[in-house]
Amino acid sequence: MTDSRPASILTQADALLRKNLVFQKRNIWSNVRLVTIPFFLCLLLVVIQLLFDSQFNEDHGQCGCLNEKTCGLRYSTSDQAAFCAIPNPSQWTPLLQIPSPQYRAATTLYLSLSSPVTFLFTGNNQSLGETLMRNMYSNSPEFGGDLANYVLGSSSLPAYTNYMDSSFISDLPIYNIKHKCSPNSSFSILIHQPPLSFPKEITCVRGLNLWRNSTFDVNKELFKGYRKGNQEEKINEYTAAFDFQNTNGSRLNVNVWYNSTYKNNTVIRPMALIRVPRLVNLASNAYLEFLKGSQTKILFEYIKEMPKPETKLTLDITSLIGPLFFTWVILLLFPVILTTLVYEKQQRLRIMMKMHGLGDAPYWIVSYTYFVLVSILYMLCFAVFGSAIVIAYIYVFGTGLLGIFLFQFFLEDPHFPREWIIAMELYPGFSLYRGLYELSQSAFAADYRGVNGMRWRDLGDGMKEVTCIMLIEWLLLLVSAFYIDQITYSSKHPLFFFLQTPSKKKQHHYSNKQISKFVVEMEKPDVCQEAVEESLRSVNLFHGGNGDKQIRRYSGGMKRRLSVAISLIGNPKVVYMDEPSTGLDPASRKSLWDVVKRAKRKGSIILTTHSMEEAEVLCDRLGIFVNGSLQCIGNPKELKGRYGGSYVLTMTTSEEHEQEVEKLVHSFSKNAKKIYRTLGTQKFELPRKETKIAEVFQAVEKAKKMFPVVAWGLADTTLEDVFVKVAQTS
Repeated sequence: MTDSRPASILTQADALLRKNLVFQKRNIWSNVRLVTIPFFLCLLLVVIQLLFDSQFNEDHGQCGCLNEKTCGLRYSTSDQAAFCAIPNPSQWTPLLQIPSPQYRAATTLYLSLSSPVTFLFTGNNQSLGETLMRNMYSNSPEFGGDLANYVLGSSSLPAYTNYMDSSFISDLPIYNIKHKCSPNSSFSILIHQPPLSFPKEITCVRGLNLWRNSTFDVNKELFKGYRKGNQEEKINEYTAAFDFQNTNGSRLNVNVWYNSTYKNNTVIRPMALIRVPRLVNLASNAYLEFLKGSQTKILFEYIKEMPKPETKLTLDITSLIGPLFFTWVILLLFPVILTTLVYEKQQRLRIMMKMHGLGDAPYWIVSYTYFVLVSILYMLCFAVFGSAIVIAYIYVFGTGLLGIFLFQFFLEDPHFPREWIIAMELYPGFSLYRGLYELSQSAFAADYRGVNGMRWRDLGDGMKEVTCIMLIEWLLLLVSAFYIDQITYSSKHPLFFFLQTPSKKKQHHYSNKQISKFVVEMEKPDVCQEAVEESLRSVNLFHGGNGDKQIRRYSGGMKRRLSVAISLIGNPKVVYMDEPSTGLDPASRKSLWDVVKRAKRKGSIILTTHSMEEAEVLCDRLGIFVNGSLQCIGNPKELKGRYGGSYVLTMTTSEEHEQEVEKLVHSFSKNAKKIYRTLGTQKFELPRKETKIAEVFQAVEKAKKMFPVVAWGLADTTLEDVFVKVAQTS
């Protein structure tokens, strides 16, 4: 006796796996090429990399040495110095970024090479701001020995490292910013950069402080200093700007403007370290001097770079030609998956297997596991060669141009909201880019310092965030794929596809004997019953057993809806309705209105109502009756234009300004009529013919400057206003 029970999941999975293995066996050479091509491409890149490394292993690409054990800056040329270890970096005095003399913003009195450096400042208290700005500068006429007491700056471009500040070794002078420059205010200092020492001239320059009334004025003036911010295309650059906001004797609250374009991050290269910390130190020291006197300071003595290990000149060839190779490798996997899916659809293999008892669970488990194993095999090829900077190729392929030119800009902007970064990472391409960006930054820093890259125990916030997002998206996409597969090629309902169809046993209503056969004509469906059910559905009385209830059990609103359904059944040409939606809740009223709107397309409806809202929503033409007589007829717009003819202006102020409001209204509408007044709120009826909306808005904006306006509004005539006016004039 045969077993009628369905095969187990393991049996189905075993059969499906055997089918896949047979299919892959028939394509054995394609699979061999699929696995070996990544190996040969990686091998080719390694060979090319070794060739380049052999060319760079020359003396000019590494730190200079006296012998095999003794290396350092003193034995290196200028080309070799960048690769030497710096265990104890030099200390540099913090500087300000000062515009070049020809680009400084100054008045016409200072258009010369000795132009002052200009600072803008604003805040709630001008006198306090002026005091703080004066406190920023040193008043010592001569060199006192400690450079931290002076406000120094340079117009040289900043570098991406502080191992050797470019301003101290450039030909451009270093400026000492003072209130006034005396003849002996310039001096010379000795710069020590082992094994070298050289003098550097410190030149005095006057600091000019300019007050502006608001941050808007500061932003406007800073923008005009930009070459494309003015019609003359002149550069008038300011050194910095300060907004002291609500700073007082117990609180320091300051914002600092600075020129961020000196970062030079317009291309993919290390960003420069802009000279901003000294600005913050100046503001805090000025405030301390304001509180405690000139002897109280927090000196910003020096800036010092982190120690640096010895490095060598290298060129990662994978970042140059790797994108082409690795694009081929990754793309080779997609045709395999696509070919398998198309082959199953074309040969109807899955349909035949389902007819023979294949379930969805074994199919998904085996298919998904197979492609995961193929992907893992691909990744192992990369892991064996272990090049961390292979990640650079995905800057082009894995993330796409949007990742490079859009997402990276927001990612590196410290002011861009973190919530928006997370929202953008919900797109799989951007989440992939963020993860690879974190890996590449870690690999770049590790390669530069000669240490290990990112480890599992060192995952930062960005990497943890991306890992969680990708894990959640993996689960959601897997469920979505299963859902689409369930409803696409079957008759299952999109919401109830998971319900099992109850098994039905075949019932035989005849015994195993010869019976007579005869044919009868089938009855037509009950059209009347369908019409009744459809009518009840339209007024929401069919579901929940309401259609089977006796009418006496209905509420008043339900009886009214039933009356509308009865009146509209059979699509009559003319229907009379008297306040059909009275007593209904908002949801039922809207549903009933929709039924009436559909019915009026097929016939005429005469409706009487006291609800202006109902009349305006349902009726194409309106007639107003007063004392049993028809006073007017027309569509709502015509009646508003004919009997309205006015606007209603509502304005709320304090009670002492009521007379000013009334004068204001009569200034742009002489025949305005006050129709309401209470506790500072007044309503005026403005004749439409003599009122221009633009003049009303202009007058109100002027009024806001003279006295406080809490609220105001301008409305057109409503249908209720028309009804009241017609009733009063009849």
